[in-house]
Amino acid sequence: MNEALTKKKIKTNRYSPFEKKKFLFVYLLIAFPVIQMAIFWFYVNLSGIALAFQDSEGNLSFASFKEVFAVVFRGRTSFGFSVPQMLGKSIFIWVSNHIVLNIVGIFSTFILTKHMIGSKFFRTCYMLPGLLGAVVFVSIMQEIYADDGVLVALAQKFDIKIPFTVIREGFLGSEKTAFPTLMIEMYVWNLAAGGLILSGAYMRIPQEIFESASLDGCGFFREAFSIAVPCVWPTLSTIMIFSLCSFFTADYTMYLYSNGTGARGMNSIGFYMYYLQLQIRDGNTKLYSYASAFGVTLTLMTLPVVLFGRKILTKFIETVEF
Repeated sequence: MNEALTKKKIKTNRYSPFEKKKFLFVYLLIAFPVIQMAIFWFYVNLSGIALAFQDSEGNLSFASFKEVFAVVFRGRTSFGFSVPQMLGKSIFIWVSNHIVLNIVGIFSTFILTKHMIGSKFFRTCYMLPGLLGAVVFVSIMQEIYADDGVLVALAQKFDIKIPFTVIREGFLGSEKTAFPTLMIEMYVWNLAAGGLILSGAYMRIPQEIFESASLDGCGFFREAFSIAVPCVWPTLSTIMIFSLCSFFTADYTMYLYSNGTGARGMNSIGFYMYYLQLQIRDGNTKLYSYASAFGVTLTLMTLPVVLFGRKILTKFIETVEF
C-alpha cells in the first residue's frame, strides 16, 4: 500500500518547478479555442435550441413544433414551397455529390497520384475553383448561363439546338432547365470532391506495396479496389460520416443562384433554412421559434442516419495499418 502511494507521488511530481512554469503558456493556448467553443458553439446552439420551445414572449411553448409538423403533413410551406420537392432535391443532391461523385473522385484522385504526365496540371485545375468565394463563383456562372452569355452564344454559333426559353431567358430562366443546369455544373466542378484530402492519404501508402502488386500482375482496378481504398478507408469513411450530417439539408448554392427567391425550382431544404433567415433579417421575428424548431426536427431526423451510417461504414472494410 505504501509502495503504491509512493509511486503515485513520484508520478505526480515528475515535473520540476521550471517545467511547470512552461505549462502556463500551454494553458493559454488551449484556453482560446475552449472559450471560442463555449461561446460560439455551446452558447449559440443552446440558445437556438431554447428558441424552439418558446413563444414570441419567451414563455414555454410547443406551438413551433406543431407548426413544423403541420407544414410537413400539409406538404407546402406558408411561402409556397413544396416540402416533398425540396426534400427530394436535397436527397438527390446528397446522393449525387457524396455517393456518385465521391466514387468517381476516389479513382480520379488515385490516377493523379500515379505521377502520370499532366497530373499536376489536372490537380491544379480541380483545386483552383475552390479558391474562389461562393459569391464570386456564382456571379461568374450566372453571366455564363445568361441569355447573352457564353453558352447561348456558342450554341447559336455551332447551330446546336437549344430550347427557345433558354435563348430568351438563359439557362437559369426556366424551371425546366435551371435545376438540371446546376446539377450538371455540380458534376463538372465536384468531380474530384475531397481530392486534396484523399490525395494526401494516397501519398502515405508505401509505394513498395504497389510495386510488389505490379510484379504479381495486379492491374489498375485491382490496385484501386484491393490496395488503395482499404488503405485510405479511415479517411474516406470519416469524410462520408461527416457528409451524412447534410443528408436532409444538402444544397448547391441555390440561394445565391436564385437571388434568395427559390424561383424556377432552385430550392431545397438547405435553401429553405437560408430563406427563413432572410425573412427574419427582414423583420419577421415571429419566425425565430419556427426556424429553430425546424432545425431541431431536422437534427433529430439526421441523428439516426448518421449513427447507422457510422456503424455500417466502420465495419464495411477492415482498417489497414501501415
